[in-house]
Amino acid sequence: MNVNPYPFMPELSMFLIIALLFVQAVGSERMRHKVGVWLPIASLLPIAVSLFSLGQEGLFFHGAYQIDPLSQF
Repeated sequence: MNVNPYPFMPELSMFLIIALLFVQAVGSERMRHKVGVWLPIASLLPIAVSLFSLGQEGLFFHGAYQIDPLSQF
C-alpha cells in the first residue's frame, strides 16, 4: 500500500504544537516563561505546511478520512 503523507502534514504540525504546549504547561516555571519566544514562530509552521500541501488529495484510515481541495479550503 502506497501512502502519501503530504496531505496529512497540516494536522501533524498542529498536533506537534499542541504536544509542545502540553509539555510546556506541565513543565517547570522556567519553561512556562519561554512560550512567548517560541510560540509566535511555531504558529507559522502550520501555515507554511498548509500552503505546501494545498491541492494534495488522499484517503486515510481505510477511506474514512478524505483530504481534498474542499476540505483544505
